[in-house]
Amino acid sequence: MTLLMPLGFLAALLTVLGLGLPWWTAALPLGTGVLVLLLARRPLHVAAGLALLGLALGVLRADGSPTRQGELASLIGVGAQEVVALRGVVADEPSPRDRAQLVRLDVEAARLADGDWRPVRGVAQVTARLIPPLHYGDVLEVRARAQLPETAAPAGVRAH
Repeated sequence: MTLLMPLGFLAALLTVLGLGLPWWTAALPLGTGVLVLLLARRPLHVAAGLALLGLALGVLRADGSPTRQGELASLIGVGAQEVVALRGVVADEPSPRDRAQLVRLDVEAARLADGDWRPVRGVAQVTARLIPPLHYGDVLEVRARAQLPETAAPAGVRAH
C-alpha cells in the first residue's frame, strides 16, 4: 500500500511525457486527493488519497522542462537564420574538464545573423574556457554558432 504514491507519480510522469498534457490537468487528481485525505476514515482511503497526490505531482513534474527547451530548439532548427549568440544565466555550477568547463545556460535571448535579438526560452550546453571561472547565477553572452546536438547524444544533452 505504501507504493501507491510513488507508482501514481511514475504513472503520471510517463503519461504526461507521452501525451504532452498541460500542467493544469493536475488539478483534478490534486483536488480529489486532498478531499479524500480530509474525509479518510480507513487506511485504504488514505492510500487512495496519497496515490492521487502522487499522480498530481507527477503531472506537475513532467510538464516543466520540454516547453522551456522547445522554443530555443525550434529557433535553431528552423534554419531560416543562423543563431550567432545566446544570452542567459548559468543554471548550475559548471563542470570543469581538462581544458574547458561545461556550462548549462538558461537562455533568455538569441541573436540572429541579421543582428536582431529575439527573446527565447531554452537551455543550452556551452563549452567555455577554464578562465575566467564561471559560477551559478552568472549572466553570460555567448558568441558562437548555435547548433542542435547530434541525435545520438544522451537524453540529458539533447534539445527538446
